[in-house]
Amino acid sequence: MVTTAFAVEGLTCGSCMAEVLEHVHTVAGVSGAAVDLEVGGTSLVVVTSGAPVIAEHIRLAVERAGFVLLAGDGRAGCHDHAREDVLAAGIIELDNSRVLTAGVR
Repeated sequence: MVTTAFAVEGLTCGSCMAEVLEHVHTVAGVSGAAVDLEVGGTSLVVVTSGAPVIAEHIRLAVERAGFVLLAGDGRAGCHDHAREDVLAAGIIELDNSRVLTAGVR
């Protein structure tokens, strides 16, 4: 399992997060998505997949949601870990059933 974090600007609330998660979850290969919301700053969108995702596909999904992936490839980091090892309590996760769970910091 591969977990990659992408830096996104412009998220200000739970609705923003839900919109980004909905679009990112449609990218081929994405098995999970979560947002570590930093209101007014740079939020991390954490993507879990079986193989590395194409950063351009994530960028397009984020743009369709109305937000901006930071310059470059947008990656904040790529790690080979299970989801549970990477996602912290302050992250909201959209599970495979697309149910949003609590945890905004």
